[in-house]
Amino acid sequence: MAAIRAGRVGRWPEKEKGARLQLELRGITKRFPGVLANNSVSLTVREGEILGLLGENGAGKTTLMNILYGLYSADEGEIIIDDEVRHFTGPEDAIAAGIGMVHQHFMLVPVFTVTENVALGVEPTKAFGILDLEKARRRVTEISERYGLEVEPDALIEDLPVGVQQRVEIIKVLFREARFLIFDEPTAVLTPQEVEEFFGIVRSLSAAGKGIVFITHKLGEVLEIADRISVLRRGAVVGGAWFILGSVGRFDENMMAGRGFIGLPAMIFGRWHPVGALAAATVFGFADALAGKLGILQTGIPSEFLLMVPALATIVVVAGLVGKSQPPAADGQPYVKE
Repeated sequence: MAAIRAGRVGRWPEKEKGARLQLELRGITKRFPGVLANNSVSLTVREGEILGLLGENGAGKTTLMNILYGLYSADEGEIIIDDEVRHFTGPEDAIAAGIGMVHQHFMLVPVFTVTENVALGVEPTKAFGILDLEKARRRVTEISERYGLEVEPDALIEDLPVGVQQRVEIIKVLFREARFLIFDEPTAVLTPQEVEEFFGIVRSLSAAGKGIVFITHKLGEVLEIADRISVLRRGAVVGGAWFILGSVGRFDENMMAGRGFIGLPAMIFGRWHPVGALAAATVFGFADALAGKLGILQTGIPSEFLLMVPALATIVVVAGLVGKSQPPAADGQPYVKE
């Protein structure tokens, strides 16, 4: 199959013999007035793997995870953990089932210490119900050292940088014994250096057997960190775009055309036949490279026209495939990296 980048190959997953699916969302549908936020979405996450949930803003990613975390109730569908159907009436049910979520906007009390924030709501006690903060502090230190989170348990939240506050949120879910962790746009507030440090933390969590759902709209990040990739568009899991994902690295490294060329074919042709998606990506990439070359050569062609060439060429060339295209046989399956 097409290479993602040097040494990496993509494939469609085969059904593993004897594999036990640990966490499954099956046919999840959620409606709001005038909006179909999630349309029969099915996903699976295994312990020890990182599932990238990719999609543009408004695709339904966060809504889907809020259902998994018990913040919303699904209109249709099931949540299955260890082959058992679960019904969540609130986050406390999801937490009890081993699910933790790190929200894009942190939920911390600025004037509390790290330990106080982590233990809030699940405070350990001594005899006669006396609060045992020392026990909580030891547990925070243990989690911090085990997963390389490097947090001072007695520091005030308001004194900590954003990247460290995010680590506190991670410690909170681990303190509650989460087996599956949901990260909602976790890199949106981080610097490039903090992103690299965060990826190291995620990999250590995965190596420790935690199942990870990594929500993002940034293609480069999901290709870097995820073991499998599911794409959401307009509330539904889509297929077809896997050819585009697999072509990104080849264009980047061999043609220097940049990653922008994937946007148009992914949005327009994502649900059509994979050949159409591949053709769209290829034509757009070559047209983009050609337009850039013509601009360098100072041919006198107006720059406004050169900017239109990739989109126009893609639409013209792929238009003939529209009437013949069929939904891909693997529609809805995640893309897997090797």
